[in-house]
Amino acid sequence: MRELDLVPADGSTTTCSATQHRDLFATARVSLGALGVITAVTLQCVPLHALRDLDPAGAAGADPGISRLASRLGGSRDVTDLARRVSASPRSVGRRQGEYAVPRDTLVDALRELGCRVDSHGDGVSFSFGVRFAAADDIWLSPAHERDVVHIAFHQYHRTPHERWFQVCEDVLGAAGGRPHRGRTHRLDAVELAPRSPRFQDVTVLRARLDPSGMFADPAWTASSARPAPSDERAGPSPANTRSLRHHVGPRTPDRGAEPEAEPEGTLLSGSRAAVTVGSRRRPLARSFAGLLTGPVCMPGR
Repeated sequence: MRELDLVPADGSTTTCSATQHRDLFATARVSLGALGVITAVTLQCVPLHALRDLDPAGAAGADPGISRLASRLGGSRDVTDLARRVSASPRSVGRRQGEYAVPRDTLVDALRELGCRVDSHGDGVSFSFGVRFAAADDIWLSPAHERDVVHIAFHQYHRTPHERWFQVCEDVLGAAGGRPHRGRTHRLDAVELAPRSPRFQDVTVLRARLDPSGMFADPAWTASSARPAPSDERAGPSPANTRSLRHHVGPRTPDRGAEPEAEPEGTLLSGSRAAVTVGSRRRPLARSFAGLLTGPVCMPGR
């Protein structure tokens, strides 16, 4: 993202980038509506390219612990294709999802602990974990702020009780130093988020200046109890969350009677119709969901 236009509570429009209103740009890129409405975005595109998905067990220099776990999860694999097709899986089944980003050196222990918890969990687990790596960045509210991380996503079928399993996952990944993905289900409020986010206080000061009346406030910025869980990804937002979504990207009225088309992970999934500038062309703003779903959930504890 190179530039964005933000409309805060007073209705004005501010254009920010790495060279103008830098603090605002550092926050707004992962603000999820906390600062105001993002009305336009300029994205830097890259040429279409191919990727090779190689089983880490056969890759030279791969970390032995991660290689063993990856081999158990996904088996042997060596595929080369267009980037959008490699390691992508369709989302044709409704689900609830949470995700935490943990320091890379905690990945093996965290996955092993989660694997042990799967065996003892009474409600059953519907989906495997999603694992993806991300480099450190300078975005104030990013889970990867100033550290290389691994995102671990956990899911549950949308008609199955998810609260107990999600609490288990949040406990394990939180103990590993994880930070929640703010666009997915988590139970943390401001009191619990603050010590996990090095720039949380700076963002709080910025929010107070841009939104003194609390128009865009939600439990992530108050000391209230846990935030309500959003509805499953496929069905769209629940009525309780519609106002919050509108503050993020504008009105959206999903057709709940229609079966949505499955879209591969790692691509841009259609959101509402805010504008995006790509070069000289304007496109609908879209939400990005990423993560890899691979192999069985249960892993040996050794």
